[in-house]
Amino acid sequence: MERLSSVEDVVQHVHKGTSEALDYQHTSLRHIQRWIKAEGPVFDCLFSFTRSAQDQNHDLWEEMESNMPSDYPFALEVEADEKNKYVRTTCGFTSAFGQTDDVQDLMAKMDLILSAMVSNPSISLESLNLSWSGATATADTKKDWDDHPWSNLELEVCDIVKRFCGLEGQQISRNASFLSLGLDSVTAIRFSSQLRDAGVSVSSAEVMRFPCIGALAHSVVEKVAAEVPSPPQSNCDDDVQLDGFVSQVERLSPDDTIDSVFKCSPLQTAMITQTIGSNGVVYVHPHIVRLAESTSVDQLKEAYRLTVMANDILRTSFHPVPEMDFSWVGTVHSDVPAAWQEITVPSGTDFTQAVMPCVRLDTESAFSIPPIQPVIVNEGGGRLLVIIMHHALYDGVSLPFIFKDLAAAYQGASLPNRSLFADAVRSLSPRSD
Repeated sequence: MERLSSVEDVVQHVHKGTSEALDYQHTSLRHIQRWIKAEGPVFDCLFSFTRSAQDQNHDLWEEMESNMPSDYPFALEVEADEKNKYVRTTCGFTSAFGQTDDVQDLMAKMDLILSAMVSNPSISLESLNLSWSGATATADTKKDWDDHPWSNLELEVCDIVKRFCGLEGQQISRNASFLSLGLDSVTAIRFSSQLRDAGVSVSSAEVMRFPCIGALAHSVVEKVAAEVPSPPQSNCDDDVQLDGFVSQVERLSPDDTIDSVFKCSPLQTAMITQTIGSNGVVYVHPHIVRLAESTSVDQLKEAYRLTVMANDILRTSFHPVPEMDFSWVGTVHSDVPAAWQEITVPSGTDFTQAVMPCVRLDTESAFSIPPIQPVIVNEGGGRLLVIIMHHALYDGVSLPFIFKDLAAAYQGASLPNRSLFADAVRSLSPRSD
């Protein structure tokens, strides 16, 4: 790598690398994991840059701060507030990253660097007195699964892995990670289905939890849970079966029809799979606003209905189809009756903990209705609106649009005609894999 001597050099280098990477932003991570023979996840830290949303032009509610569990060992969000001329950094971390002192030290160093850049972009890196540490060696505590003769079960799993990953004729170690062979949380559903067809009772979550042939075979021997029945196989062509799948989707009301069916993006599939594998913990977040005293709940419910009708992704349910070449499909419903919930809690309650039991997304069948749940919370200080959503429905960019549409609908304004998500995800599908 080129020698970098100043903070300005680093900024230019990172900007150049990020720009060049945009051409490959839709490259499947499973391909990258296979190319580099990854023994674990390619990354474990997330970085996000956002601009502050424009001030809301209503007084219907006030957004509340909420603490969401971190999905990765370390996640950092940088928010640029142009109006007030400041930058705010927010981070989340787990014990896998370190302790609170470690994070505070890192944030202090970031503050030091940013302050130095403001006064002198060309300041030398040496003058910052930063420690330059190489790769940290970690103790290898993984079990060696090649320390005994191959069992019949291990040989059977190995043969299925080779066929599934196109590695026939190659030697595979029982220690080789599934990630390095080309398997990931997206393809684990189909792989686990093939294992079950062969009589090896495993779920997709177990494939990711026991990440090599030796560990997976050992878990099967130790497992006492009932077998998962194999899903029916089909010889239909994918596109034909996708059209035929419409008749199998449960309607959510007497007036409900299926407007559209699409193959989920790899990211959606991965998040849904990991949510189920974590018993419904990850990628499910509550978004909380405190309602003004004058805000009518009945009028708010009608505004919510109009917002859902105007945005196809909020009317989308998700269904596993492991017998196809893709794992999950989204179905857009024409009518989704909102099952509002209302709870009462004492003042001082942790609202996030109070509302999360209102949603359970720990099974495949739980996604057969759109994974979004509105909740009214009554507490001593007033009322709150909480919209709990799975991340397959939205991202950080689209979230403000949902609340903006909700406010506009409440005030009787026409909602904007946005592009359909189903059309957008289809345009990405040729590049997703």
